[in-house]
Amino acid sequence: MRVLTRMGITASTPLCVLALSLTICAQGDPGSTKPTTPAGGGRTAPPKVIYVDRPYERTVRVPVLPKTGELLVVAESGASLRLQLLRNDKVVKEYQGDGYTISSGERSILFKNLPPGQYRVVGDLSGYRPATSTPVTVKAGLPEKVELNLEEITYNISVRLNAVSGTLRYAKGGEVARSVSFQNNSAVLSGLTGGDYTIKIIPDDPSYMPKDTTLRVSSDNQVSFDLDHLESRAFLGASASDWALPGGWSFAAGKIVVRGSGMALPSDASYSHYKDFQLSTDVKMLNGIAASFAVHVVDPKNYYLVQITGPSADEPYVLRGFIYKNGVPQRFGRTIPTSQFAETLKRGKFFQVVLTMQGADITVKVRDSETGDLMKLGILPDPSQTFRIGAIGIAAREGEQNEFSAFNICVSGCPNP
Repeated sequence: MRVLTRMGITASTPLCVLALSLTICAQGDPGSTKPTTPAGGGRTAPPKVIYVDRPYERTVRVPVLPKTGELLVVAESGASLRLQLLRNDKVVKEYQGDGYTISSGERSILFKNLPPGQYRVVGDLSGYRPATSTPVTVKAGLPEKVELNLEEITYNISVRLNAVSGTLRYAKGGEVARSVSFQNNSAVLSGLTGGDYTIKIIPDDPSYMPKDTTLRVSSDNQVSFDLDHLESRAFLGASASDWALPGGWSFAAGKIVVRGSGMALPSDASYSHYKDFQLSTDVKMLNGIAASFAVHVVDPKNYYLVQITGPSADEPYVLRGFIYKNGVPQRFGRTIPTSQFAETLKRGKFFQVVLTMQGADITVKVRDSETGDLMKLGILPDPSQTFRIGAIGIAAREGEQNEFSAFNICVSGCPNP
């Protein structure tokens, strides 16, 4: 409050002051601008001062403090959450339901406008064990964060198989397939999550067929898989009905007569699954070109061809092998000279062939029909084991003419030749 001494007026600041000034002119001289002393006083009157009081306004900003907080929860996509408000470690209120599930493809959710206090987060998700966070204090105006670690539930599956060894591949949905080796007819699949799996079993033993199947996993379990076992039994081609002969070939008097190229196989398809075996047969090369055998025949275009050539062959007196793959021949093993056995292998003379398949090796021996001597021609190895199982038969190429008799395939307990 300011006191104004002039005119004895008291007013609140601020004030607006107006000064008025009077001009007095002499009588009888209306056009004069010279001041004239007023009558009766001799002094000019001072200007009048008028004070006008005007109101003053100003804005005062008062800060508004937040009353709620925020909580960011990080967890697995799809997790359903329960937000528990605690008081003295007891749940006094629980939030859940719509809006409390982490959206697909997301890994977090933000809860806003939470009253200050202590909270705990509980998460549930199919295929996971429930998880509970440690209490977290939410303060007004301050964000907080909770990371909820949901542990995936896994199972162990024990597998029994009728095949001794091999590889088992398994995959869930669109996952990349995993594999485990099995030995001694068993395997263990560890750490599987619940769901449906595709299974592919690839046995080491070619007489067991690969198997594709499915497996549903929902707990620790034991399962068994039986693979088809197709190993052929012993074969004795003693009659014409035992054989499927190509055109131009014949069967007479217990002998297969070969005329021209082709392949003769057992007519019964059950004799198409030989793995390790011993073949013995009597052979006579009528025109001295070669005596040929089809081994592990998968089909007419995929097989091993083993040849014992005679004096009239393009390579006389050798043991040689071909891999026919999609009808295209390719040499395997080395070409083994056999000219030292020329007397046994000569044209028109019967001799016995003993052909043994063991693993990746084909061993060929011959027995002289006159002396009875058994002679080893050599071994044809195929480390790649291109054809691991198949039929056994008689083959011919390049115009061979032969006779075969006493054709016998042995698979176990075979006599020493």
